[in-house]
Amino acid sequence: MNRGKDAHALTWENLKDFKFLIFLAIVNTSVHIGMQPSGALRYLIAVAMLASGLLLLRIFTHSLRKGYRVSYYFKVIYFLLLVWCVYTILRSLGTNTKDLISLFGHYLMGWTWATPLAMVFGFNIFNWFPIFQFLSKVLLAVSLISITQVVLSEKLCTGLIEGLPFFPILFLSHPFQSRKNKQITFIAIIAFLTLSITISQRANMLYLMFILLCYLIEYLRRKDVRRSMKVPMVLLSLLLVLLSINEVNRTINSILQNDDAQTDTRSFLVIELFKDLSERELYVGKGAMGSYYSPYFRDNEGDAYNRQVNEIGYLHILLKGGGVMILLQLLILLPAAFLGIIASRNCIARMCGYIVLSYLIMWTVSYYPIYSAEYLLLWMAAGTCISPKSRKMTDHELKFYLKGTRVYIQPGFEQKTQYAGRK
Repeated sequence: MNRGKDAHALTWENLKDFKFLIFLAIVNTSVHIGMQPSGALRYLIAVAMLASGLLLLRIFTHSLRKGYRVSYYFKVIYFLLLVWCVYTILRSLGTNTKDLISLFGHYLMGWTWATPLAMVFGFNIFNWFPIFQFLSKVLLAVSLISITQVVLSEKLCTGLIEGLPFFPILFLSHPFQSRKNKQITFIAIIAFLTLSITISQRANMLYLMFILLCYLIEYLRRKDVRRSMKVPMVLLSLLLVLLSINEVNRTINSILQNDDAQTDTRSFLVIELFKDLSERELYVGKGAMGSYYSPYFRDNEGDAYNRQVNEIGYLHILLKGGGVMILLQLLILLPAAFLGIIASRNCIARMCGYIVLSYLIMWTVSYYPIYSAEYLLLWMAAGTCISPKSRKMTDHELKFYLKGTRVYIQPGFEQKTQYAGRK
């Protein structure tokens, strides 16, 4: 980047640090989930987690000095959310060394509630461009490794897939992606699909279907696409909907005829959590290391019955930060999704809106928050959605930026932006 020309851009060093903390987050979650490390490796991964979290704090404090312009509403809610996140983390502080290592060295614990700090990275839409290139390399590497899934255990495949959930960022911003990046994104989607089938992760199928629907909506919105080309896409969309309905009916019929398949794997998560939480905990949660008692897992051996995770996203947030945490996050993310999708003039901001909306939907069935690359990028996307400057930029102006052309910002954008071009 051409440093010093845009007061609202991250410096080259900060972007390098941001890429590095994302890389550390991917490695950490993948190793934790896929290998369940112990001994020296466990401590090494804990150090990597701590380094990633400290980098997040460092870049946040540096970026905050730039004085980004967002509405007073978002400033107040964002401040309250950060205060509540700090409160949620501090509630689990203690003198036990092992607990401290878990709090700041495990992807499920303390740093999970620091991911909203990443929102400031999205306030300047130009910060996405170097991130695109970095993510394409990660997706390519993980996709190539996934070819070996036929010889990998289910656990290793579950860890490997942690390097793929952010493929929609490139997929939904395709007008700004090179041909190479588009090919990598297609390969990543195939890898994500095959790994999801391997580990029987049905929620990933729902996520993929929603992303494909968002892509079709964006395709139909494009003015540079001839109407004759849009008609087949509409018909294809209708066909996909009909096939999906038919598949749902077949699945329901199969379940009704299969006693084993009728086992309810979701409602008990709700019942047990609400039975365990006191009235006060329903509002404030149990803190970053909070857990709840599960009779189901006590009676079905093979897993801990003091559960530190609830597989339904909103219930997991309720467990850790209570109804206050859910409310504060929704007060930011719901308007962010609306502004990104409806009130944006460029496809990158709309992509961010779709990303935010997808997680708001997925949290109703799965996808609980953790400290990972996908949640750092989720909050970065929310930052782009709530930034008026980012939403007002047009695709044409952004393409000038990519080509190394000086962009004269429209009214409301007081500053010139210059980019030295891709090397």
